[in-house]
Amino acid sequence: MIRLLLFLALPCWGAEPKWTSISDQAFQYFKFWNDGGPRALEHANYDRANPHPPWKYGFFSGPVAQRTTCQLADRPAGADSPVYWYTPDGKHLDQAFATPAPSEYNVSSLQTDMKGFAVTAAFIGTAKGDGAAMEIAYYTSRACSDAGVEYGFGKDLATNSVLVYWSTFANCGTDAVSVCRKSNDPGLGNGFSNVQQEDAKMSEHGFRIYGLDTNAEHTYRMFIAEHEFHVQVLKGGHIVQCSETDGGKLGLCTFTKKTGDWYPINRLDNGYIVAGTQNAGTPALSSDAGLRVADILIAK
Repeated sequence: MIRLLLFLALPCWGAEPKWTSISDQAFQYFKFWNDGGPRALEHANYDRANPHPPWKYGFFSGPVAQRTTCQLADRPAGADSPVYWYTPDGKHLDQAFATPAPSEYNVSSLQTDMKGFAVTAAFIGTAKGDGAAMEIAYYTSRACSDAGVEYGFGKDLATNSVLVYWSTFANCGTDAVSVCRKSNDPGLGNGFSNVQQEDAKMSEHGFRIYGLDTNAEHTYRMFIAEHEFHVQVLKGGHIVQCSETDGGKLGLCTFTKKTGDWYPINRLDNGYIVAGTQNAGTPALSSDAGLRVADILIAK
């Protein structure tokens, strides 16, 4: 009876999407770190020591080497979204390579006809002091996550919440000296970059979930139905409890969110799933810090 009442309390979105694991598919593996000399391990199909979930992603020191994959490429008018790469002082970066932050992550093969994705994971650890440490799982319209469309989950280890977000022109600033623009004018001007990603209020491109034990494994789902995002957090196949405000009253951890007209929510059926870690500066990390992924699924 309790299970029946729980089911009746959930919103009705029509047919639940079919969830399919992609953890046995080929993922590209990337790692950028410094252990006495800048290093980069890029574009490798699988981490040979850890070929499929459960995956473990840690945090590493920098600075790191300039990458040799994923060039910054101009996408002129007529492309999915016009993008031009320049430094703030007007140096053109088309065909250049960015210098990444210390990071470790996997990128899935191209997924098609998706309605969304899910990750079964634990966002583990805390961080204090200078810098930031992020554990992330997200959809991207571009394999290199270069000024594309994204949605997904992330945890800044300095916070007690999980971020749920959607953005366009994500990662326009790829390192300390580059930024993407909507215009090929080398001089900075109005509208040179994406204001929804960089300047909008949080309520316009995401929200936070509080009250979860993020050190415990949960399944985080995000899918599109009726032109809206539907977000669920489950454990053992059942919706857990959480809050949208820090210290707020707990309720079923399921949300329905509309996006602004700037976000192309109805054009996200093809793309890639990324999971991993990234850090900047020198945050003081707890000894257990790291993302643990047990499975990645897509909704059809």
